[in-house]
Amino acid sequence: MKKIFVIIVTYKGKYWYDHCFQSLRASTYPVTTIVVDNNSGDDSVAYIRANYPEVIVFENKENLGFGNANNVGMKYAREHDCDYVFLLNQDAWVEPDMMEKLVSAAEKHPEYGVYSPMHLSVDNKRINMLLQFPNPRSFISDAYCGTMQEVYDITYSNAAGWLIPRRTLETVGGFTPMIYHYGEDDDYMNRLKYFGMPMALVPAARMVHDSGKRLDNAEELSRYSNTYDPETFIDPRSSKSVLSMRAHYLFKALSRWLHGDKNGSESYMHHYQYLRGHVKEIKYYRSCNSVKQPNWIQ
Repeated sequence: MKKIFVIIVTYKGKYWYDHCFQSLRASTYPVTTIVVDNNSGDDSVAYIRANYPEVIVFENKENLGFGNANNVGMKYAREHDCDYVFLLNQDAWVEPDMMEKLVSAAEKHPEYGVYSPMHLSVDNKRINMLLQFPNPRSFISDAYCGTMQEVYDITYSNAAGWLIPRRTLETVGGFTPMIYHYGEDDDYMNRLKYFGMPMALVPAARMVHDSGKRLDNAEELSRYSNTYDPETFIDPRSSKSVLSMRAHYLFKALSRWLHGDKNGSESYMHHYQYLRGHVKEIKYYRSCNSVKQPNWIQ
């Protein structure tokens, strides 16, 4: 049996906890569950400890954001000799055989850097995830004809449910600390591509993602979202210097202003100002992420 640590970042998500943690208890493949609580400020931690004593809980003194909180769990898993980590959203839960099918596929197809199950809606009637395929026609044809393969190459899957092998952690590391909330999965996929590690979809492995449910903290979470797409600026595959990117956005801002597009001009100027104020930071993270090492989880 492979040693798997499931990492769940929690933040005022008590509505989902029983669905989430009970599904892991029912898993046909044994896992160790880690919770990293982002200073929920309610009874989340007390509830988890009282009802799910098998869960390892880390309490952050502040909200570190999704990526940085996951790094806490990945660091612990790596230090305790994990074979895989599975990142799971607090608003999601797994089918009993999901982990078994994911690990089976990963062991037979070790060329991938991340393995994604199929994310389904609560009623199990639709796919509830963003997916991008280099060859979507093959997937659609196989689905229609009932000839599904065990794995499919994909170029995008949101990180509500990712199985990450240890070898990926040792090469790519964790999430870039510069990205506080939203966009961290895009950045991670950029880095996977940089190191030639494709992503896989395992369609037989299924989980539920209740992304449509909005809680009282939805507005609060939205304040943490990035508006400047830093994952684009720190992409190690990019050959553009920070100076050239600044010139690009300044040109776009002036062009939009000359065409009477005030909102468009302001948007490009915001990006220009962001780049101007984060030159050293962008260079630093791009440089670190271009080296094979367990970045941010050492």
